Amino acid sequence: KVNQPERPLPKQLISVNFALSLSLILLLIGLTSSLLISYSHIIITVIFSFLSWFYNIWGKKQGLIGNSIVASSMSIPFIFGGIITGNISLLVWSISLIAFLSGMGREIIKTIADVEGDQIKGVKSISIQFGSRNAMLIACIFIVSSIIVSFIPVYFDLIQIYYVPLLLLTDLILLYSVFIISKNYSKSESLKVKKLILYAMLFGLITFLANSMIVW
Repeated sequence: KVNQPERPLPKQLISVNFALSLSLILLLIGLTSSLLISYSHIIITVIFSFLSWFYNIWGKKQGLIGNSIVASSMSIPFIFGGIITGNISLLVWSISLIAFLSGMGREIIKTIADVEGDQIKGVKSISIQFGSRNAMLIACIFIVSSIIVSFIPVYFDLIQIYYVPLLLLTDLILLYSVFIISKNYSKSESLKVKKLILYAMLFGLITFLANSMIVW
């Protein structure tokens, strides 16, 4: 209610029971779908379903552990898809790592904006434990690392030359995010940068999907 009062539950647009029921239905659909694909996929789904439960019960309050769980959930879909196609290539691992690193940066920046509510809930976030400035620096390291990793597909010629400008644009958005948050890591700026990173991740995803699906 303090950190994000505009969400459906705090605004009482939906009830807790409805949210729990819907999540259970979606969980069952996900487990059933994964089982129909392969045993490897059902194992991945069960693991990350458990991690999701673990995150909400305990991990969310454990700072870096919780951030890692969320970032991992952002990166695992690429591995999941790679197993379906039978192609766990360097490109897939690179995209997955980029998603994890940028996701970690985004999650840590989010803790800067959530300090007030996290203090009330007893969350041991990076910002509360080490201060907002140090949280900003750690987040920037993760984001810059994701930019560096994004050049692996280019170096090994895993991405078509036509899509390199789009990839560079994605990196520029991430770099701009680092510039903004390093200059001002207030709550309002942190929220803006959090959204900006999400847009960059979406742009990057579209770039890699286009590279895989459209052949010039």
